[in-house]
Amino acid sequence: HTWGSPFVYKTGDNPPEIDFGQYCADYNGGVSPNFVTIFLGCNDVFHAVDDNLETTIDDILKNMDLLIGMVHAQDSTTRIGLIAPVPPAGTQDAFGANYNNGQTRWQYLKNQHRLLERMVAAYGDREAEGLSLIPAYINLDCQRNYPASEGAANARATGTISRLNNGVHPSEAGYQQIGDSIFAWMLAHCAD
Repeated sequence: HTWGSPFVYKTGDNPPEIDFGQYCADYNGGVSPNFVTIFLGCNDVFHAVDDNLETTIDDILKNMDLLIGMVHAQDSTTRIGLIAPVPPAGTQDAFGANYNNGQTRWQYLKNQHRLLERMVAAYGDREAEGLSLIPAYINLDCQRNYPASEGAANARATGTISRLNNGVHPSEAGYQQIGDSIFAWMLAHCAD
């Protein structure tokens, strides 16, 4: 798709719009899936500051509601797992390596935590609707499962140390831990 998402389609002269039914037709033989996971918010909340954090999260939750509605309009029995935003890498080094002075671990952690609080308030008690929060944040090792690189311990040191170097994108092992959380959620609902 040239629209940036496999869920967005353009029909005739109409503007592009999401169409989960067409996606299911194109990629799943027209059958709705049993499970859908949505991992939204980490990049969206990244640049927020205290002054615009609540309005930024308002927009994230509107988009979340749009995606939930899209899936359940296709099939209301599809179980949706909203992956709660995971915390950042365990050190400021990771943010310095990635973003120089563009973002701090502390600001991002505040943003991530507030988004989590708002998601719990909005979606935390909706299992009867087939909607769950997946707490992937409790399973992610933020010290060892974010990318790291070797470098001098300081400007005068001759030895090297390992430092985290990506603030918000886990390593392969970190993504696998997120996947483990999703798998556990799916197993818990397989008997439903």
